[in-house]
Amino acid sequence: MRLFVTGASGYFGSNLLPRLLEAGHKPVCLIRKGSEKKIKKYLKDIEIISGGISDLPSWKDQLKDIDAFINLIGIIREFPSRGITFERLHFKTTKSLADLASEKGVNRFLQMSALGASPDSRSGYHRTKYKAEQYLKDTDLDWTIFRPAFIIGKGNDFVETVLNLMDSAPLFPVIGNGEYRMQPTDVDNVTEGFVKSLTEDVTIGKIYEIGGPDRFSYNRMVDLIAEARGKKARKIHLPVFMMKGIAGAFEYFKSFPLTRDQINMLLEENYTDSREFFEDLNITPIIFDESIKKAL
Repeated sequence: MRLFVTGASGYFGSNLLPRLLEAGHKPVCLIRKGSEKKIKKYLKDIEIISGGISDLPSWKDQLKDIDAFINLIGIIREFPSRGITFERLHFKTTKSLADLASEKGVNRFLQMSALGASPDSRSGYHRTKYKAEQYLKDTDLDWTIFRPAFIIGKGNDFVETVLNLMDSAPLFPVIGNGEYRMQPTDVDNVTEGFVKSLTEDVTIGKIYEIGGPDRFSYNRMVDLIAEARGKKARKIHLPVFMMKGIAGAFEYFKSFPLTRDQINMLLEENYTDSREFFEDLNITPIIFDESIKKAL
């Protein structure tokens, strides 16, 4: 299948591309100039359309003989002064792509969303992910929506970031009591789901919530990461109100690693029942310990 893929140069996209190629598909990727280097090992095997959603009219005529759209575009934080907002990148982008798919006569559409997507979420990230889902659901497209929990695995630097922080600071900072629940899912399980869904009609019109087989508190997740390296996590619990205040003052500086929206997402928790996803697509869930090993 010829697949139009947006967001291919991101973490998930760069893991999905080799799986698509292995399955015999031909990805046609929309890539902003300068981002090609992030997926340079696959450039000889894929087609590139240079540009972004904002200049869609300039490149849409290059899309020919496409069998399905795969939209992976998403951001984890906003920079409104640069036009980088959840509303634009999550909702308006999905709307533009869904409309384009309809215009081109392409029926199949795979959408990357997020576990926690809801109109009532305290997180703008989750509210706009939900808004994008609703637009897509109201189209005549053969859509499938994926809502993964926190994705971990090969190439993800979260584990190394945690370990580096443990090495560089005497105490590991945890927001609040750290008892909010997590259910990390392995990147290989999610990429397998995307690939298999392309040829499985049972997935059409479904929203799949995807969590791994292990569920635990944030505190326990930090402990497990530390133990994988033979370390012990010495934590310090920081009040939520204090961390939101600090994040509010510095979140629009790119170098500052935390935003209020990210704190809200963390506190809302992240877990689900994923049996339908694994059963429909005949996927074996990867346990957290294996995901950590791949990430180290």
